[in-house]
Amino acid sequence: MEFKPSEISIIGFLVENGIVNERGEAISFYDRPFLYDPMRDWSQYQCYKKAAQGIGMSVTMLLKSLYAAKYKGLSPIHTFPTDSDAVEFVTTKTNKILQANPIFRGIQSDNVERKQIGDRFLHYKGTISKSGALSTTADIIIQDEKDRSDQQKLRDFESRTISSSFRGVWSLSNPSVDGAGVDADWAESDKKEWFVTCRNGHAHPMTWPESIDLVLKVYVCAGCNEPLSDDDRRRGKWVQTGDPKAKFSGYHMTLMFAPKISAEYVIEQWDEGKNPEYFNNFILGEPYSPGDTKIERHAILDNWTPKNIDTGHYYLGVDVGNVKHYVLGSEKGILQIGTFTEWHELDKLLARFKPYSVMDAMPENTMAHHYKDTKENFFICHFSADKENNTVIRWGENDKKGIVFADRNRLIDRVVTELLDGKILYSLPSDRDFRTYVKHCGDLRRIKESNNMGVERYVWDSLTGEDHYFFATLYWYMAKQMHVSGAASMVDSRTPQAVVQTKEGWRQNLEEVLEHRTNYGGDS
Repeated sequence: MEFKPSEISIIGFLVENGIVNERGEAISFYDRPFLYDPMRDWSQYQCYKKAAQGIGMSVTMLLKSLYAAKYKGLSPIHTFPTDSDAVEFVTTKTNKILQANPIFRGIQSDNVERKQIGDRFLHYKGTISKSGALSTTADIIIQDEKDRSDQQKLRDFESRTISSSFRGVWSLSNPSVDGAGVDADWAESDKKEWFVTCRNGHAHPMTWPESIDLVLKVYVCAGCNEPLSDDDRRRGKWVQTGDPKAKFSGYHMTLMFAPKISAEYVIEQWDEGKNPEYFNNFILGEPYSPGDTKIERHAILDNWTPKNIDTGHYYLGVDVGNVKHYVLGSEKGILQIGTFTEWHELDKLLARFKPYSVMDAMPENTMAHHYKDTKENFFICHFSADKENNTVIRWGENDKKGIVFADRNRLIDRVVTELLDGKILYSLPSDRDFRTYVKHCGDLRRIKESNNMGVERYVWDSLTGEDHYFFATLYWYMAKQMHVSGAASMVDSRTPQAVVQTKEGWRQNLEEVLEHRTNYGGDS
């Protein structure tokens, strides 16, 4: 009996039918050779501890699920954190692949939640859903973005495979914290790592920072520092580093072994202020587990300096309460701290220093909006995570102008990291206010908690609620970032032109150029 390549293997199926992706591009493993083995893996339990989007695992799972239904007689349920995530995936990937490949023609694409292939069904479902869990049976549960899904609902979905002889569970996600979600599956896996061999014959997995020369900005062998080419990384192979008989077939996918991702890009992600949690989760594909962390007293005292750090540019952060706490500083560090109860005291600070300012929007929302609307370069802050772009700080535009949105925990991570690295200096008298400042900073702890979906994460919590000076420091930090991001109207900091055109014609502009260099620095 003669079999077609499609009936023998999924790779034969892809080649024989010229399968293309959602963008109409032929499926190729040239720049993603690390997907070849996962594509062929039909283990009952699989886990993929992966870096950010762009690795290609979601489409790999989509193609495997289509093949499983058509040739293996298996019905998968593909889960996502929310119903809207499921809808987006189906409309932007599943439907486009079905429409672009003749082999799938005839499969209805108008039903978002369900696709039928022969007598088998593919279901797409969010774990945070208005319609509840499916009552249908399944053979495979594909848990996409497991760490951001409702963990109890995932267990409910797994129960849908009880009557199946296969009972597959395939999880893939950016990891969150140590020992939870996909990292818990990884702990029960054979722990395959992508080993790259250098020209000297040393084989190592790609690890940070051992596999990057931070000066030359190139990938290197972790054993002998020999530079690694893109082809070296393409020629890597999966090696089991754990128990070969473990429950899960596990793959660790970091951006560092993707040929299209340069070493310079990875270094930029580390240098650009992305906090350690982001870098570990979305670049390295590793959980971030700093343990219970706090700001020790010596960390602040070590950053005290007798030097003059007053640059003439001022940034102000105000934490609002019955007693308002403020932190005033330059781009180099903190110059003045204090408290006030009457708003006219804030007016005096603004009139004297003309700072770029950020104040929390609550609890005195009316006054916050008053200052935002009437004072120049005055912003109010709302803590709100940016789930789409993973930014820590973002500035409102149009009707949101004057509002700065920040991811609370990641912003605290960033400020604490800079403080511990000695990048935030203190030029303050050793008085009662400074001692109170140190105490407020030491009141915060970074702890692990589980939300109502059973997802574990690290958050910053206050022991007593006496953390006002620290949050004023956060707002000072955001105000300082305006200078860097250009979010505020920094008209006076723009470099003036040496020659300008006027109504009378062209003229030299040396006086303004020299004044700018005096105020802001520059080449002489």
